[in-house]
Amino acid sequence: GETGCDYFSTDPGPRPGRISCEVKSSPDSTKFVQKWEQKIYIDCVAGEIAPGPKLIGVVDLKKQIDKATSALVKKSEPAGVWVTVDQVNNDGSIAIKPVVVSRAEDHEWEPLFSLSERLRLRETAGGLRAEMLNVRRLPNEQ
Repeated sequence: GETGCDYFSTDPGPRPGRISCEVKSSPDSTKFVQKWEQKIYIDCVAGEIAPGPKLIGVVDLKKQIDKATSALVKKSEPAGVWVTVDQVNNDGSIAIKPVVVSRAEDHEWEPLFSLSERLRLRETAGGLRAEMLNVRRLPNEQ
């Protein structure tokens, strides 16, 4: 169905080479998360679909992810964030795993640390909103 998100292209342009697009939905297919990714550049939105099917709305999750993650990144260290969407539930809760990465000397990206974040979608008079429920730093993998 329609997700209200139409930016995906592998054609040259202002953001060429989009290399992946992923959509995960809740078991009842009413909630979804759509993520576009190119190396470390990520767009990530969540939305809700009502019967009909009718798109209720979408909300930018990247803003919430960046806000929750930025407090843990040193200002002097250039970093990016990779995001894995683990789960989308019928109640609008979303489990994601951001991995903060830094450019190593050989120009490859190396993971600094991972987080576990849980958000929830909720309908408000002003539209669909995402609120951060909790953020937890995960132990470094060896």
